[in-house]
Amino acid sequence: MVSDRDPNAAGAVADAIKTLDGKAADMACDVTKEEDLARLVQETVQHFGKLTLLVSNAGGGSPRWRRQVEGRCWSSHPWRAAACRN
Repeated sequence: MVSDRDPNAAGAVADAIKTLDGKAADMACDVTKEEDLARLVQETVQHFGKLTLLVSNAGGGSPRWRRQVEGRCWSSHPWRAAACRN
């Protein structure tokens, strides 16, 4: 499952994976919102049958961005909580 806040970006990456005979699906997701994380995990499990690997490479760079997501994106807790419910 490829996710991005920008659904077009997620779709482009998923399409590139499919072009190389890979399996991929995409969806929009804002990792600063726990409800989006839960939906991402749920849709991944529905589409692929299970969650095998999780790569969180959400990023920013500005000090403002880091302050906004400190304790949420930098911590794996929201991901673990979303994944464990499925």
